[in-house]
Amino acid sequence: MTPKNSKIRFILFVLLTICSYAQEEPFMDYVLRWDGQSSVLRVELTYSAHQKDSTVFIFGDPNWGGQADIFKVIRNITSSEPEVVRVDEVNRQISVYHNGANKHTISYEIDGSLPPDLPTRASQTELFRPVISEGVLTLVNKQFALTVTDKSNPRVSFRWHSYPKNFSYFNSIDPSQKSPSEKLSVYYEDLSNAVCFVMGNNISVMEYSVLGVPYFSVTTKEDRYGNDLQGSLIPFFKSYFPSIHRFWNDTDFPFYFLSVTALQNNQTEIGAGGFGINNGFIMKLGRKFGT
Repeated sequence: MTPKNSKIRFILFVLLTICSYAQEEPFMDYVLRWDGQSSVLRVELTYSAHQKDSTVFIFGDPNWGGQADIFKVIRNITSSEPEVVRVDEVNRQISVYHNGANKHTISYEIDGSLPPDLPTRASQTELFRPVISEGVLTLVNKQFALTVTDKSNPRVSFRWHSYPKNFSYFNSIDPSQKSPSEKLSVYYEDLSNAVCFVMGNNISVMEYSVLGVPYFSVTTKEDRYGNDLQGSLIPFFKSYFPSIHRFWNDTDFPFYFLSVTALQNNQTEIGAGGFGINNGFIMKLGRKFGT
């Protein structure tokens, strides 16, 4: 064998190894749909399942959010033939039996509708309940994404297939990405408490520099309480957050964000609720801000 042929064989071996690794890397690709009017988010998840007879997902977290009947939030769970879906509501497990299928896709809906008797109070006390209503959507990954039960670390991507083109948009993976149709990716082990989507026709997104670090303020523009949320939050970005940043010398994340959504309802002021994720805080507001 000549040195030239040996070199060609080596190059081909390296290329085949790279291609083989790329094919074997586990993945979860989410495609999201929302019409901007309804309380329903449609989700399609395509995922890898190499050499598996079945895949088991878990939805919901009983230690977070207080949503007792989680299968009133996730519904219409289906897969394509020959795959078969089985749901264990007690253990919050969704099992997909592949039956020889080469492509693996599961579809479902996330229902953000609220009880008619106490519509907004429920959304405050049940943090697992997403905000999906006419003109406004606020989601974190715990509220719509599925948990894997094996030890794989898939590459997880999100892309909006259909959405109102005139709506404002913010995502907590890459805030510089302004178009929902562009794919966002993150590894599964980095996914927990990392993903937030805000979209709506009454949403304002402002960017501040706090000691050189980008901070994003995401709020509703107008509400029934007469709030000027962007104006009310200016002191936090001008003085409070810089002092906190100096005290903790916090440089763990490339950016931070605060999302405050004023929820419309037919009741008197009912307070506020919220929760933190890695580099941000999401608040649901049902009253005048600061009172």
